[in-house]
Amino acid sequence: MKQRSNAQAIEHPFGQQLAGGARGGSGRGTGGRGCARGGHLRQTGGVGMLQRHASSFGLDDHQVDQLEALKTDHELEKVDLRAAARKARIRLRALMRDHDSKEADVLAAIDAVCGCDGELRRMRFRHLQAARAVLSAEQRQQVRRFHHRQQVAKADSFRASLHASDNA
Repeated sequence: MKQRSNAQAIEHPFGQQLAGGARGGSGRGTGGRGCARGGHLRQTGGVGMLQRHASSFGLDDHQVDQLEALKTDHELEKVDLRAAARKARIRLRALMRDHDSKEADVLAAIDAVCGCDGELRRMRFRHLQAARAVLSAEQRQQVRRFHHRQQVAKADSFRASLHASDNA
C-alpha cells in the first residue's frame, strides 16, 4: 500500500488500512481543481471504487465482469464528452480574446460550455446509477455504510487539522 505524505491513513470499515484520507488512497485526486474534474460524484462510489473493493462488498465474478464492461463503455463516452467540452472552451477563449466578437457569439459560446459541463455531470450520474444497478440490495447497503464511515473519518481528520493549526 502506498502512503501519501500529506494524508493520514484511516481504518477501512472491513479492517484494511486506507491511505490518502477518505478516498482510499488511489492517488488520483482532483488535481487541486475541486469539482471541476470528477465532481462530488467521484466520492459516491462509481465503477472504479466498486472494482477496488469487490471482495469487501462480496461481488461475484459475474458482477465484476458487468462492472468491467460498464467501465469500458463509460470511459469511451467520457473521452468524447470531455473532448467536446474542451473544444467548447477553446472556442470561447478565442471569442473572448477577439475584441471584435459579437456579444451574441460570446454568449452562445458560454452556453455551449455550460451545456457540455451539464452533459458531463449527467453522464457521471448515469454511470453511477448503472454501477449501483449491478449490486444487490445488501451490497448497496454495505456501500452506504462504507461511505458513511469515510465521511466520518474525513470530518474527524478535518477537525483534527483545525485543532492542530489552532495549537501551532
